[in-house]
Amino acid sequence: MESKMPKASAVKLDVDTICRYANHKGLSSSALTALLQVLITPIGLEQSSQNALLKSLYPSSRVPNSIVHIIVYSLGTEKQKPSSITQQGLLRWLVMVLGLLQNPAILSRLYSVLFNLLDVLYLRAHLCHLLAKITRKKHIKPFRTEMLQQLGDGITKEANLIKLMNVFEYLAPGNLELRKAKLPIIFSHPDPQWADTLRTIWLRNAVFLPPEALSSENTKVGCPSEDMRRGSGEAGRSDEVSNLEDVDNIVKDLEKLQILHLTQHDLGDRLSQQYIMLRPQELNNKQVDECLNLLFARQKDRIEEGEYLEQDLLQCLLAYTRYTKGSLFPSSPSTSANTQTPLDLHPNILAPLETALIDSTTNSLVTVLTFYTHLLTHWTPHLLFLPLNHPPSPEHTSTLTSLVEHTSLLALTILVHAPSPTQTTVSTILSHFESQIPLIQPLLSLPLPPPQSRLVYALLFTSPSLSTTSRVSALLAGFKQAYEQCSPATTDQATMPPPVPYRAPADIHTLNGELMDTCNLLLRSRAFNTSDAHAAGCSLNPALVAALGQYTASLSPSLDLAHLFSLSHHLGLAGLSIAAFRELEDGADIKHAGPVTQRSLALLAREGGIKLGWRDYRVHVLKRLDEVGVCGMVDLGRATMKGLMGGEGKGAGARESDVSKVTQ
Repeated sequence: MESKMPKASAVKLDVDTICRYANHKGLSSSALTALLQVLITPIGLEQSSQNALLKSLYPSSRVPNSIVHIIVYSLGTEKQKPSSITQQGLLRWLVMVLGLLQNPAILSRLYSVLFNLLDVLYLRAHLCHLLAKITRKKHIKPFRTEMLQQLGDGITKEANLIKLMNVFEYLAPGNLELRKAKLPIIFSHPDPQWADTLRTIWLRNAVFLPPEALSSENTKVGCPSEDMRRGSGEAGRSDEVSNLEDVDNIVKDLEKLQILHLTQHDLGDRLSQQYIMLRPQELNNKQVDECLNLLFARQKDRIEEGEYLEQDLLQCLLAYTRYTKGSLFPSSPSTSANTQTPLDLHPNILAPLETALIDSTTNSLVTVLTFYTHLLTHWTPHLLFLPLNHPPSPEHTSTLTSLVEHTSLLALTILVHAPSPTQTTVSTILSHFESQIPLIQPLLSLPLPPPQSRLVYALLFTSPSLSTTSRVSALLAGFKQAYEQCSPATTDQATMPPPVPYRAPADIHTLNGELMDTCNLLLRSRAFNTSDAHAAGCSLNPALVAALGQYTASLSPSLDLAHLFSLSHHLGLAGLSIAAFRELEDGADIKHAGPVTQRSLALLAREGGIKLGWRDYRVHVLKRLDEVGVCGMVDLGRATMKGLMGGEGKGAGARESDVSKVTQ
């Protein structure tokens, strides 16, 4: 009769079978969970079998949060906890798979639990290693530094505890009784052979493993990067850049340094930023793109699992952009971090960004418009520094034109949906269009369209402040001058090898209409007139204009609608205009009661007051505005009404009421 196999032998056989399978194919998340439950449950499994299982916990995929919770909550000194040797093995395993966690931020949330276990002596070595890898500045609290100081003041000076104290001192200097954090802070890898075996299993199973996810090298804290390397003359050897303690050493060995992979830590680390700034820009852009692709992919996975965005990543990106004065967004209108083509830029990057940011409030629209302003401001110098024989390509022009057309609609939407737009909102809109002026001036001459007419009129009427009126006037004058300087009549083809992109007739017509209507409002006292060439009456319905005219005429005293937006009557300009006129009246016996009109000036002269022509009055007011820094109306007058401003330039001999237009 066949004898039964002893129970201990059967268990050992099962453990050997599991270990062989794990060493060949790895263990799924469910298998890992089952084995961990066995390890942390006091069922009488021999310690040798537990040790064998601990060494064979090779995950076949990324480690989920549930497994991390099982391990962390199995640590401690309570009776129902696993043996001290098993706890050490579990913590050691967690250190080795840190780069394989589905959600690395889970350990940050468990930081308090882990830190409070430093009192447990048999866990301290591996726990210091783990805490050193996950500690960030936000984790450093006074009570933790005090606890570390007390542990460090003990009789035995534990090496790993001193290293953890150095990490705290490196991140927040002056909180511990250390002269200076000794850099780099090196923790030996718990088991390089185990890491190599796991890497082999993943390669055998054709599972993608990011370069920084699993390393068999030592952990180094307080250095530019674990992935920066310095090539040496001996084959098969390399020294870590992390051995360098300041930028002087980096400059000294710059030609020998070679970076393999950027990490999140590198983007926010001071020495890493200095090293990156000294390298070729093309190489930086490529490796920063690769790093961001990996980091954002990981964040996307976390969001899909219901987790929050990791704030550390945003802080690192902010620190990087502030230091380098660069951008993590496309450096030109035709390239992007994901090598999108110009036509892909808006639907693949900008449109999803808008969708994520825009909500039911106007503030979100203003935020998006501000982003577009910064984007144009960032692109402009890149385009300005293009070689003369390589002007902006059609792709650049197409991308920018589409973007400007889109932002014009966005700005109009802000004004329409804002119950009463604040001065800050209006200023944001104007700043965006002012950022377009360098793009249409002769150095680039991009054929961008002018602001929409409805937007110009909405700005003039919804926010008739002195600042807004001046900036709108200056904006239109800037567009007119840029359009004229790049027109066929003013372009010297001999000095400009690239063909000048002439303006679209529709854009010229739109700009001429805006110029005429604005001059009629502010300088000609002919508001809403439609009889002049290109005049559109501010796009108001004639019936509405007639009704408004009847209403103002019925007031006491009667008012002329055509004069109500002129220098003398405008809400933002009337005070300065009458003050400027009072300067001319100083010492006169008979003074004007105001507001000043062409008819009232003639009447004042007949009654013995000062004799001043209508043109001279407007020129004096404009010059006074210019003296106090309100230059927009002066720029508009010089650009359009040459006769009014003294017959300057091409307008010599022109009538004061004439408005010059952009010609095709």
